[in-house]
Amino acid sequence: MGSYSIGKLAKATQVSVDTIRFYEKIGLLPPPVRGPSGYRRYFGDDVRRLRFVRSARNLGLTLAEIGELVKLERERDAMRRAELKPRVAKLYHRLMEVQEWRRDLADWLRGAKLDSDEIASKFAALTASMLAPIAGERLDPQLCPGEAGGCQCAPNAVS
Repeated sequence: MGSYSIGKLAKATQVSVDTIRFYEKIGLLPPPVRGPSGYRRYFGDDVRRLRFVRSARNLGLTLAEIGELVKLERERDAMRRAELKPRVAKLYHRLMEVQEWRRDLADWLRGAKLDSDEIASKFAALTASMLAPIAGERLDPQLCPGEAGGCQCAPNAVS
């Protein structure tokens, strides 16, 4: 497999060029190899990593949580791997919360009587848990250029 320019990488992964640059800036992608002309060159590992990040974002993981998973991948020592088990449990719990929230909203949309205070409190709890990083270094999602900057990781971006 050959190398990719930033434009070809964007097309291959369905992630915008601005988002790729942003992910490099915050450490979700390693700095790219530069060709003799100075242009960025990407390879198969970069495609795999970007697809992973995009999938994780689509599942609702925060950039901080994705950063933690990327960090664990980079630091393959036994001590860091031991940290993975509680994080996986936390992510599993979060997925269960999201599925419960989805069921509640689907019931509500079908016309079921649900207490609006209950919905509001569940939404607040879910939002708080989604915004809180798991642990360790924090990636600041406010640095993201958002939809205006062509970022595909924005919550309302169309994939």
